[in-house]
Amino acid sequence: MAILQRYSLRLRLGLAMALIVAMSLMGMVSSLVIANLTQGAAQAINMAGSLRMQTYHLETLMLSGDTGTTRQAVVAADRQFQETLDAPQLTDSVSQSFGSDTRERYSAVSRRWQTEMEPLLLTFAQGNGSVATERFAASAPAFVQVIDRLVTALQNDTEDKTSLLRLIQGVGLFTTLVVVYLLFWAMHRGVLDPLNELLAAARRVSTGDFSYRLAHAGDDELGQLGHALNRMSEELSKIYGQLEQRIQERTAELEQSNQSLELLYNVSKRLAEAPQAVSSYRYVLQETERLMGSSHGVMCVAKRHPGGTALMLASSPDPEDARLHFCAHSTCLDCLGDGHTHIWPLTDQKTPLTQVLSIPLLEQGLNYGTLSLTIADGVHVQSWQMQTIETVGRHLGVALGVAQRAAQERRIALLEERAAIARELHDSLAQSLSYSKIQVARLRACHPDGSNPRLADIIEDLGEGLNSAYRQLRELLTTFRLQLPEGGLELALLQTVDEFTAKSGIPIALNDRLSHFLLNANEEINILQIVREALANVEHHAHAHRAEVALWLEDGHAAVIRIDDDGVGPDAKGAPAGHYGLAIMRERAQSLGGILQVERTKAGGTRVELHFTPAAYGGERQSATGTVAASARGVS
Repeated sequence: MAILQRYSLRLRLGLAMALIVAMSLMGMVSSLVIANLTQGAAQAINMAGSLRMQTYHLETLMLSGDTGTTRQAVVAADRQFQETLDAPQLTDSVSQSFGSDTRERYSAVSRRWQTEMEPLLLTFAQGNGSVATERFAASAPAFVQVIDRLVTALQNDTEDKTSLLRLIQGVGLFTTLVVVYLLFWAMHRGVLDPLNELLAAARRVSTGDFSYRLAHAGDDELGQLGHALNRMSEELSKIYGQLEQRIQERTAELEQSNQSLELLYNVSKRLAEAPQAVSSYRYVLQETERLMGSSHGVMCVAKRHPGGTALMLASSPDPEDARLHFCAHSTCLDCLGDGHTHIWPLTDQKTPLTQVLSIPLLEQGLNYGTLSLTIADGVHVQSWQMQTIETVGRHLGVALGVAQRAAQERRIALLEERAAIARELHDSLAQSLSYSKIQVARLRACHPDGSNPRLADIIEDLGEGLNSAYRQLRELLTTFRLQLPEGGLELALLQTVDEFTAKSGIPIALNDRLSHFLLNANEEINILQIVREALANVEHHAHAHRAEVALWLEDGHAAVIRIDDDGVGPDAKGAPAGHYGLAIMRERAQSLGGILQVERTKAGGTRVELHFTPAAYGGERQSATGTVAASARGVS
């Protein structure tokens, strides 16, 4: 063993592995040889056993009577017996047997068959049935015993081969275990002990003790490793004083990078999964607060029309609490600023929060709003935190921009569909109604004196019905041709209020505190139609002196649209015949998954109030089909 230690570990391990592989190959080769010899042994035993049954079958055929059919069957059975006896599977197994007993048994069966049994069968086939049958029946038991001895010999030969295989495998396994044991012993002496010493030295080095030196320093690989470790300890002892500080600095930088990457990954993933869901923006806000160590935060979107204020899209932990500690002590201009990240003081005697960090939500130069976080007094925002949160702001800006453009595309598609329906109605139904009106006028001209009162009443009813249908069709075409301006629902509501104020002379106030940004095209068009229908009722039926349209978000997820007036109030009898405005407004509310309430106020006027949950806040998803269907049923 001492001689072997002069050589390298690779050579020693190679020799041991070669010996193990050689023993394994010997075992596998012997197993393959014996397995090849025993291949088909079971089939040969089965075939030899079947010779007994064929013998009994021949005896049965001969005893059944000497007829032409029986002779043919005996000849066929004779041929089958001979084929089975000469089958390669049986003859190969006999020839590959270890001893001569199997071959002798097979020769005895073959010889007795050819000299004794088969001639009797041929005699039977030639017409001498009685004598041949009697002699065959007398010889069959002895012949079957000869076959039994052949089967027994085949079984014994197979068992001998299996026993030899077990012996070879046992010897190979024992030899392999001995070699493995010797290998483990040599590995323990020549490898494990030096490795344990190296491990002990590594532990000492890991604790900062560079004075330990290895005693094992031979010529093999472990000895060379020991020399290298000793030299490394000397070098580490020189630079260890500076290394710890460098590691701390690098670790801090990596932690900061990991926090930034984790936040940006979570933000991107959440915005990609649900770009228009309020829960996504609230999640981003909470993750940003966790990074900054802030306790309050607000995400707002800015309105696009002149004089518009920003609307709260998400807040933490509660909208009212955020307003109390945040928005109530500032204006939207404080947060929005000039479109750049800035910090402004927050004056609030009830809380220790003294400053607010405001990050713009930018995308391609457009400022969609701001992300504002409260920063405790004395807390310094580090540069990496500022870079991360500004990146989050850009991500949010991109998400808002993409969502706004997608909403605009859906809005355009919806309006184009409605315009196409309006054109179809105008080109078909409107032309038909106009033609019918002309025909009624001609009919009235043919009966100018009214001499037939019944005919005059029918003409008058036709004229009134066509006029009513034509008026409803014009209002329906107006409804379908209603367009949302580029500014979306916010600007459309402003224009609607100005339009009805100018038409009716009734002062109409607009109190818009709803974040329209997360409304889809179907929700916008339905809200606008309900507001227009309610204002049309105010104009035509309320006899009001003033009205108000208010929109806001209730309980953080439910949109509320309310139209109030100080008019005469709703008629207890319901809508007049031929007026369907209230029914259509309710159908629009149902298509939004909401509820529409019409009631008299305490002051005596009318209140129309719509409650529904927008899809972005987890409400039911609507399609343009519901809007078109509701509009197509009629108008007031």
